[in-house]
Amino acid sequence: FTDAVTPILQHVYPYLGRDLVAAARMLWTFMNGWMLTGPLVFDRALLATTILKEMMHATARVHVLNQKMFQLFDAWAARSKRRNTFEFIDYFKMPCVKQIRGRHVHPSADGADLLEKFRIGAERMEELAQAIFLLAVEDVLPEHLELLKAKGPLHTNAMSLEPERWEKDGLFRRLSRPPENTGIRHDLRALFAL
Repeated sequence: FTDAVTPILQHVYPYLGRDLVAAARMLWTFMNGWMLTGPLVFDRALLATTILKEMMHATARVHVLNQKMFQLFDAWAARSKRRNTFEFIDYFKMPCVKQIRGRHVHPSADGADLLEKFRIGAERMEELAQAIFLLAVEDVLPEHLELLKAKGPLHTNAMSLEPERWEKDGLFRRLSRPPENTGIRHDLRALFAL
């Protein structure tokens, strides 16, 4: 057990002393856990074999996004200028947090309801990823923030703190289905003071 847990715990060491990065990573971890793990714990609809296959497809993009976010958090922790501060964060003041937690820790009515939970959850996670990315840019590359905000929805698979790669990696490529703007960026930014 110790051999398995130690690397997981050691991975967070670079975030210590970088409060904003640690707080954003914690929020990401909570949301990810409620969305992906919640149904495994609370939802019997998942046991239907047809649903499990569909759900794996529905959550695939969140798994890829999760890996991208951990890369972003690592890069951000290494380069943080510690521009933003906070004294206490009440994550439940963010409507998206209440929505994701509320939807995902209660059983679904049926398989269709479960898949709809994941669809909505995946959309909120994409929007949260963009909000966290902009917070990281504000901290590390503030001279690029207005450009990114003006470009609109960004491709989360191309997020990085390397502006010279953004165009090539497709960060500004038009989205076929832009995410709904539920105000996550505003709610997240309001938690921190410059």
